[in-house]
Amino acid sequence: MQMVKKLTDDNFKKETSNGFSLVAFIASWCPPCNRQAPVIDELDSEVGKLITVGRLDTDENPETSKEFSIMSIPTLMLLKDGKKVKQLTGFHNKEELIGMVGKYID
Repeated sequence: MQMVKKLTDDNFKKETSNGFSLVAFIASWCPPCNRQAPVIDELDSEVGKLITVGRLDTDENPETSKEFSIMSIPTLMLLKDGKKVKQLTGFHNKEELIGMVGKYID
């Protein structure tokens, strides 16, 4: 079974530099982030073979959060080769996320 990647300031560039990545910027104390978590897990099981799906805790990884100007969480960001393509803020269901990803990946 695929697993959502745990992203950190140290591994972020390496893990997101090749192809498409969907990154959830979250924090453990954030209720909407905790609601988003199972959706991210489901998404990974459906599209994880096509794209990298990862989570980054904004409290533990301030450098990456600052680099992408993350102001509110959860923020879901689609990257291509490490560059931001699309960004959503707040809770989103799996269908919305698959729709967003599907626009860029065939």
